[in-house]
Amino acid sequence: MCFGNIFIKCPKTKALNMIEKDETLIDEEINTLRNNLKPKVDNIRNLEGKPEHPFNLKPLSKDEVNAMKKILYNPV
Repeated sequence: MCFGNIFIKCPKTKALNMIEKDETLIDEEINTLRNNLKPKVDNIRNLEGKPEHPFNLKPLSKDEVNAMKKILYNPV
């Protein structure tokens, strides 16, 4: 694995577990930022005297994206 500009040898399972934990933490942080962004944008629009944005879209989850890929690229 590469940590900064240092390569460290470790078992494959340990490396995969570390990557999966990091991925989970990053996904949680992304979701928190996305959820906090909409009220901030609405507040800015309100301060500008504009109406709230009419769309309340949410991105697809990983499971939903994988399901869509299966449907689109592997039709039964």
